[in-house]
Amino acid sequence: MISLFRQSDRAASAGHRISVYVASGMTCVSIAVAVLAATLQLDWLRLLCPIAFTTTLLFVVPLCYSPIRRVLYERRERLRTALAGQSYVIPTRVARPDSYDGVSTLHDAQIRYASAASQSQGEYFSDGLLASVLAPLALLLLSLQLLMHPHGGVWAVGLIVSEILCLALLSYIALTRGAPTRNWITNRLRAELLRREQYLSVAGIGPYLSTRDVEAECLKRRGQIEAADGGALSGLIAMQDPDGRTWMEVAYSTKIEPHPDVVRRIETYLHYRIRRQQKWFSDEVDTCECTDKRWARLLAIMLLGAITAAVFHALELQDGAGSSAVTRPLDTWSVVTGALAIALPPVGTAVMSLRGMYDYRRRGRLYSHQGRVLALHLGALESLLQKAHCTSGAGSAATAELDSSFRAIALRTEHSLSLEMQQWLFLMERTEHEIAP
Repeated sequence: MISLFRQSDRAASAGHRISVYVASGMTCVSIAVAVLAATLQLDWLRLLCPIAFTTTLLFVVPLCYSPIRRVLYERRERLRTALAGQSYVIPTRVARPDSYDGVSTLHDAQIRYASAASQSQGEYFSDGLLASVLAPLALLLLSLQLLMHPHGGVWAVGLIVSEILCLALLSYIALTRGAPTRNWITNRLRAELLRREQYLSVAGIGPYLSTRDVEAECLKRRGQIEAADGGALSGLIAMQDPDGRTWMEVAYSTKIEPHPDVVRRIETYLHYRIRRQQKWFSDEVDTCECTDKRWARLLAIMLLGAITAAVFHALELQDGAGSSAVTRPLDTWSVVTGALAIALPPVGTAVMSLRGMYDYRRRGRLYSHQGRVLALHLGALESLLQKAHCTSGAGSAATAELDSSFRAIALRTEHSLSLEMQQWLFLMERTEHEIAP
């Protein structure tokens, strides 16, 4: 997983580096405009100053996501590997899935689409971060204008133009970025379907149940997955033939030749499919629970901050109750408390939007449930493997029974993982960005 993240990160690093240079240049220009506006006292520079800073901020916000994502991901992986007893190493004697006939072409394609899915996920969250901050920023600009320049002027016009810029960009995102998770979901589904194909081939189930040319069938299935899109791609999640018969039905009604290396295949499936997937679910549950708690704490801080700002603003109003709005002096403290009292509630709403965009709580519950389901299949397959070692060399009838039991367990495992894939699809599918009101 780390290698996939680094591949997608390297793919976008060149464009990101250019964007950082542009953002640095825009920041320098904004600071220069502010300094010149303060020294030269020119109206057009005062008008341009808030517009320049707002434009720079809107350009910088999406860029912040990529380095933050990389730092948090690497920190999380270091913590995982540092925990004693948590790292899972597959024994070297266990054959890799791509060592079986035809599986390597599926594995290579799966790695490519998994990398594309990671990059698409980053783009979705980066755009969502920008969409979530636009409304609070627009409200903050409006509150600053009402508090600092209630009677107009070039500064007031600059702040209002900046607010209009935020609202225009928000409208553009809402109108043009429909189905923002489409690319992420498409690449993730292709990667997971190609991953499933590898273990269908190893176990000899589904489309590989009675085929004699496994390599040709792997190439055919890879082409079908890569060619499908939209509803056709999600339709491939169902474990059934084109005629509607489920693969479980076909397996029980078809007489097949057992694998001569069935024990080797059981070990591959046990370690690479079930145990490694179970470890991934366990890690993701820990990550989701920890991160959701951080979001909850951040929301609590926002709420307390909004209440505190409102209290101080009320005290300021009470102190100035005897003077008119014209004669009452405008100090920095009044502006700060007033702006915070107005802006913090929508900022809290933006945080809620970001929290909903990640949907850590429901994802954590889904992964936790699926991990428990995999534990059942793991126990059944370990029991079968122990039985295979005890009855080694017992004859063809025992081998056939062992092979049949292995295929049945693999079918149940793939069925449960396919259900998880479908539930994840329903969970993460979005028709629009989560935009704060």
